Amino acid sequence: DPAEFSERLVCNYASGQSSASNVQSLAASAMTWCTSVGGQVPKHDLVGKLSKLGAAGKHPQNAERDLQRAIKKYGKCVGVRISSASVRMYDPSTSEIYTTALPILDPVSWATAVWKEGQDVFESIFLGNAGREGARRFWLNAKENCSWFKDDTIPPEDFSGLLPLNLYGDDVQAFRNSEPGAVSIVGWGCDLSYENDAMLQTFLTAVYSEYCACGHTYNDILEHLLPMLQHMADPAAGHPWQAAGFRFIFAGVRGDLKWLNEKYKIHHYQRISDEFCSRCKASKKADDIRWTMFDFRPTSLHRTVGRISSEQYMDSKALEELPLPMLFGVDISRFVHDTVLNGSVLTYLAESGEFCNFPTGIYESALGTTLRAAYARFKVWLREEHLQATQPRFTPSRLNRKHRGMFPCLASKAINGKRVSFWLASRCVARVERLGGACTELDKLVTTTIWSYCALLRHFDQCSVVMTQAEAQLMHRDGMLHLLSYANLRKRSAATKGRTLNRTCWSVLPKHHHLQHALDDALTTLINPGTYHLLAAESFVGAIGRMSRTCHRSTVAFRTIQRYLTVMRLRLTKQAEALRHAAQHGP
Repeated sequence: DPAEFSERLVCNYASGQSSASNVQSLAASAMTWCTSVGGQVPKHDLVGKLSKLGAAGKHPQNAERDLQRAIKKYGKCVGVRISSASVRMYDPSTSEIYTTALPILDPVSWATAVWKEGQDVFESIFLGNAGREGARRFWLNAKENCSWFKDDTIPPEDFSGLLPLNLYGDDVQAFRNSEPGAVSIVGWGCDLSYENDAMLQTFLTAVYSEYCACGHTYNDILEHLLPMLQHMADPAAGHPWQAAGFRFIFAGVRGDLKWLNEKYKIHHYQRISDEFCSRCKASKKADDIRWTMFDFRPTSLHRTVGRISSEQYMDSKALEELPLPMLFGVDISRFVHDTVLNGSVLTYLAESGEFCNFPTGIYESALGTTLRAAYARFKVWLREEHLQATQPRFTPSRLNRKHRGMFPCLASKAINGKRVSFWLASRCVARVERLGGACTELDKLVTTTIWSYCALLRHFDQCSVVMTQAEAQLMHRDGMLHLLSYANLRKRSAATKGRTLNRTCWSVLPKHHHLQHALDDALTTLINPGTYHLLAAESFVGAIGRMSRTCHRSTVAFRTIQRYLTVMRLRLTKQAEALRHAAQHGP
């Protein structure tokens, strides 16, 4: 089918799987084959147009420019306005900071383009599976239980169409092991669409080379972007979706802990005590252990008397020191990020001989042999459970464990880390059941730690965005069981030395402390922390990174946006077709 073939060519280019010159070459080959078998190509056929890119291949450097013109002419991209922001960037060749115009995808124009696809498409993207009733429950609960919304004056009759906006950002390596290859991605999304596909949860706003960024770049982008989001949430702006009862509200910021610290200057996790956590007075070291992040007990002082409200935080800072989103009404508790588990469980099982007898000799070589056996067992488990994962092989380098004095931390991203955690939990439970009376207290404690962590992940997945009181209490119980048992394991590990099992494991990270905040918030607000788990966001960032791989860093901002709009044209079309088919024939 020529239409399907041309769409495949354009999609492969936009997603970073093919270059523009390769698109021209494939289209030209298709044209040659068609002619050789006596076929005729219509005058305005897209494949024929693609075969002529770059003067029919004579000037391949112009192929991408010509391809973008063809994509726009044939309606293969979303019609979203691309504005520009005056931002300060860094020139590596001269070591100077200069001002340039950075392309910005207008969020208002993007939402308008989605609205033009149909109200059903708009609702499916921004309201998710729960629809208007889910939005109404979310805001009624927020009005009753969330300090950041209790005093808002929005009338309850508007809750069913009120859409909570969030601002998201992250870095990604477009090219491996290359400093110029890192790009920073800024996007936005709606909290209620957390069950959607990754590309329909978060929407691109800006992308720029991290190598060419300076300390002012991100704030310059925010100064241009935040007024756009404010205008998007203005009930008197006359947006087309407002007539149907929809309205946006800027309600949160997302990103990993490193991003929040670097871009917003909060949660200084690398500090020892001063502002280690922006939401409480916890520290890494203190004379009284109850003030440290290692104390997860209900009696810890940073939990009972050391919490800091958003108002207290704002009062303690000068205006220019505050994160810009806070000046637009975002509460400090709404700067949310992901939580992860490190690789200590895998190390413990490997050293205890769960996968094979731990060899003698050099530790790194012995661990590598054991990890190869572990990875083979992991792949077998995936096949048995009918699951897929792209987790790379387990190696001492990826585990950050080349000798017994190094804390393990398994390198895994997005859904892969989740798959590994559930596999480890199944191995630990099977080990305890198999050993029976020969099982040690350490075996039981490790099993409790990983089982409670996976139970927490199940709560994240199975609970809706607004939980019942019973669901919140159960989630809090399992989450705190994980943290307390984890801290117990760290205490046991600190007492070991030499070649003893469990040496230098279970490093308590700042993310564990912030997980405690998330669990306490869930118990109060009844909002599921799993809705801002960044698994889908990492998939989105990975997709944008692949789009930017073949772009030069001087043009990466504009070319990546062009490719993104092409990919989203296909996504929106498929979403609309699926909704219309479900309406006619049922889900």
